[in-house]
Amino acid sequence: MNAKFKILDFDAYGECTKLVLDSIYRIHKNEWKCTTNDGRYLNVICKASIIAVGLDEREYDADSVVYVGSYNLSRSQVDSTGDLDKGDYWIDMKGSSTRPPWEELAKFMKWKYREENLWDDC
Repeated sequence: MNAKFKILDFDAYGECTKLVLDSIYRIHKNEWKCTTNDGRYLNVICKASIIAVGLDEREYDADSVVYVGSYNLSRSQVDSTGDLDKGDYWIDMKGSSTRPPWEELAKFMKWKYREENLWDDC
């Protein structure tokens, strides 16, 4: 993947980062439903270069997502938006795709999970 990740909302990123996931199930090309080890529900959507995440104790409420990060933005796109340039946090990836692979997204979000709990064959 030849993408760069960037934090868009540091508060939202902080709330959703470093989670331990019990199960990850891809329900659509760009969307995953997850459960955490403390019983919460996590919804992850990657669309239009934005990473949106919902986290809540009820599955229904986890569908209310916040924009935590972006990917596949060139340096010129980021500089032209002004506030996206604050607090640079980039991770370079190799390859190319319309969305990042789950493994790279999980690395950016600092999520931990066991490989056997990942169903990514949608």
